[in-house]
Amino acid sequence: MVRWGIDPNLPSGPPTLTLERWVVGASLLATVASMCLVISGRKRNPPSWRMRIIAAVCGLGVLAVALYVRSLALSSGYGVHWLGGSGWLWLVIGGAITTGATLGTMPLKGRRKPVKPRKRRRRK
Repeated sequence: MVRWGIDPNLPSGPPTLTLERWVVGASLLATVASMCLVISGRKRNPPSWRMRIIAAVCGLGVLAVALYVRSLALSSGYGVHWLGGSGWLWLVIGGAITTGATLGTMPLKGRRKPVKPRKRRRRK
């Protein structure tokens, strides 16, 4: 587990049960975002727009959870202790990577419908 505080006597992991739930939720959102991009894109076809939008919302949700955890830590007075370790940093990095990967797929063109060949009429 990643250490969240600067005090070496603190246990590893998020400092409270509430923060642990938020962090687990953020990791699940990041997993959903990555799975949306991986599963929907196949054989040189980019992911569908629906899956890209779901992944973007999940990636932004991870960043929103990180900002909420930061504001909660600063409002409770433990900001220096909670935000001093590497746990906070890894939460922000994970959110940035998830959002960046999703935004990186946005310029890709979507799947084109195959063009049906036209039938030629016979002249008599």
